[in-house]
Amino acid sequence: MLKVKSFIIDAGHGGKYDGTTSGSRKEKVVTLNMSKILEKKLKAKGATVYMTRTTDKLLHMKGILRSSVIVYYF
Repeated sequence: MLKVKSFIIDAGHGGKYDGTTSGSRKEKVVTLNMSKILEKKLKAKGATVYMTRTTDKLLHMKGILRSSVIVYYF
C-alpha cells in the first residue's frame, strides 16, 4: 500500500540534450525508459503519476512550472 498517492517523475534530459553517454547508450533514453516503467508500476498500485516528459522532447522550465502540481515528497 502506498502512503503517498501522487508522484511527479522527471526523466531529465530530452531533445537535443543527450546527457551522458556510454557507448551508444544515451542518458536521456535510459532515464525516459526507466521513468515509464516506474510510472506503470505506480499506477498499478493506484497512484496518480505526472510525467514531465513522455517523449524525446526538450522541456522548458516555463512550461513545466505552468503545468506544475503540488507535491509533498521528491
